[in-house]
Amino acid sequence: MAKFTKYFGWLMGTVGTVLGIVGIVQLFMEEALWLKIVIVASIFIAIFIAAIVVTVISSRRNRNLVEGFVGDKSIMIQENKKYLTYMYKDHEYNDVCNIGMVFSRVFYIAAAYKSRYEIGVMIFISASQLKRDKLCATCLLDTGWTALLLGNKIERFEYDGVAYDSPDDFFKQSIIFAQRINDNALISKAYRHLCGYYLTIGNYTDAKECRQKSGDYLENMPNGTDKDRLLSNLIYTDAETAFLQHHYTEAEELCIRADGLKQGIDDDTREIRYYAQHGKILLMLDKIPDAKQLFTQGLDSSKRVKRLDEITKNTYGYAICLIREGQKHEAESLVKNMKKKYGDIPLFISDEFFKIEYARLLKILKNNNE
Repeated sequence: MAKFTKYFGWLMGTVGTVLGIVGIVQLFMEEALWLKIVIVASIFIAIFIAAIVVTVISSRRNRNLVEGFVGDKSIMIQENKKYLTYMYKDHEYNDVCNIGMVFSRVFYIAAAYKSRYEIGVMIFISASQLKRDKLCATCLLDTGWTALLLGNKIERFEYDGVAYDSPDDFFKQSIIFAQRINDNALISKAYRHLCGYYLTIGNYTDAKECRQKSGDYLENMPNGTDKDRLLSNLIYTDAETAFLQHHYTEAEELCIRADGLKQGIDDDTREIRYYAQHGKILLMLDKIPDAKQLFTQGLDSSKRVKRLDEITKNTYGYAICLIREGQKHEAESLVKNMKKKYGDIPLFISDEFFKIEYARLLKILKNNNE
């Protein structure tokens, strides 16, 4: 029915346009023929241009709505952020906390990092107003990790006498809130995140200390799924440390160990992050077929749950494998199509390895061909 309604609308629009043009021409009956032709042609051209503009605008909007939620500029992200901002300004702090944390996860998956950071600040202040210490600790962890992804693009803010200038400020404050309620899991996680921050800036001494504290608090937890999940994540951090220090064999062994621990205890949106991490280690060990298989699995999984950062990492990883196998054009086409659809998604600092390695290999090929 909708199809026939659309065609009927086009028909009526065409008939109306023709009748309108005939009416306008009647106003110029006494004028020269060439002037009539110019008037009619001008009207048709104006209508044609207007139709193109309307079609393009409508197409972009529909594509944005249908293809999903890519980045900060998408309609879904902007509308939800606006909705949360209204609640925050009206001091509806409970709603900001409860609804905001749902939005936060969605924004992260959608790679809307700037928007996630902005609502993270609102959620944290709202939770603090309500004395919800656990939520404060959790929100600070999420916002600090997002700040880490944004790099120097974060907007500094100050609250309750504490200035938040860099990712480590968020993680340190998260530890304070988590210690108030003796939440060993959150304290361990915060120290692990702080360790990750120090790794990215090459401060291995403080990273090692934070890793030790993370493990100590983890030991105080009762055995079970939660402990296993945190332990597997901590071992992945150890693998990342080994990778950054170029100890690739050790990094692979740690990844395999962590893989065994995490099986079946993480949801899809979290579990997929390990394909690329393990894959890049295999690349450095020159195990191209194995790496390619992991990147393929990572791509399939990340596309299924629309994890744009993981799509980006696994696409670059797979493209690197293709180049190493002599399939340069296929690799370039893969990356080009990915960027066209999703844009240039920011990656965690150590994961910039993928973009750097891809560019390096292309440059080598270009120099060899000159």
